Amino acid sequence: MSDHYITPIWQGFHFQWKRYPHRVSILGSRFNNLVRSGNTVSFYHDQLLKIGNWPTGEAVYQVPYGLLSSTLFTAMGRTEPLDLTSQFQKGCSECFEINVPISQLQSIGALPQIDKTKLPQIKIAVNGFSIVPKGNDSGWHFGGIGIQVEYASWKDTEHITFQLRASIRPAGSPEPMPHGNVERKNKKPWKTTDPCCYMLEVDYTVFLGHEDEMEVTDTTITHEAKNRKRIEHFEQLEFSYNKAKFDFAFPVLSGFKLEIDAPKVGAKNTGRYVREMGAFIKDIHLNKRKGKLYCLAGYQFSNTILDNKRFTAFPWNIATTLNVSQIAVKDKGKIKYQSVEGNSIGADDHVYSKRIVLPI
Repeated sequence: MSDHYITPIWQGFHFQWKRYPHRVSILGSRFNNLVRSGNTVSFYHDQLLKIGNWPTGEAVYQVPYGLLSSTLFTAMGRTEPLDLTSQFQKGCSECFEINVPISQLQSIGALPQIDKTKLPQIKIAVNGFSIVPKGNDSGWHFGGIGIQVEYASWKDTEHITFQLRASIRPAGSPEPMPHGNVERKNKKPWKTTDPCCYMLEVDYTVFLGHEDEMEVTDTTITHEAKNRKRIEHFEQLEFSYNKAKFDFAFPVLSGFKLEIDAPKVGAKNTGRYVREMGAFIKDIHLNKRKGKLYCLAGYQFSNTILDNKRFTAFPWNIATTLNVSQIAVKDKGKIKYQSVEGNSIGADDHVYSKRIVLPI
């Protein structure tokens, strides 16, 4: 694994709608078309945004990422479309087994030659996602979303496998029958008794390294808040690594989950319109002298607007989980942190692509 690998490392998402809160329909953020040309690398970031039946011209996004350059084998993959079907209000949680042929991963650098007598460690991180409602163009009110990748192992020397946990909860708040919820094909109104179907794709990054090349440290953040209209919560994380064995370290996001519920038992409004939503890592600092990695990890959520100096929104309770990992690496590589930002004006089919070209 002596080749040089260059990969964008997705570190979460932050979406905001400037005018009014909306139902969430199409939602996503992911990287595509990674190409090296001389001393530069280019790739596309695809932002997927659609909010109910309203024009999305007022939506903006910010996606933090790091450009990793390392001798550690690093590559990107994407799942096949996965179906999530939930009863209205109840939500669903599924566990998928994902099988990955190493030859189908996208990487800058040669594929590794795997020795079955000395298999390298595997670390999988979330590198983006896409979720689209099926049979209901305007989407449902937001009740929750969650993605986590874990338990990676070798199936044989050419395939790896890991578990993908995914959850979704469509809700009926503030109205159980939103205006405009009409199926595109047969024009029949959506009913609250109908199944709510989504198509999910998850992007992931694969890291391979032996014990003397890579060390992974996992941590989980959980947080709850009650009777809120907006929230921003971040926690300081401090990771340690053996500086005598490893040269540098960086954080990755292995999963996130946001769940919204009613502020009191028996309330009908169990979900919410959304004006701001995000779960991400930020303010990353590496102290090589101490062998320490610091970062903030957390989330933001709001469904309120400021109208004549008054906040107008229904309150909610929220429960969140973020799965963050440190990867310590034995080489003289580097990672540069930045973000891709933009708005949703002038896009085709609710996908907003931005080409990124960076020196290496």
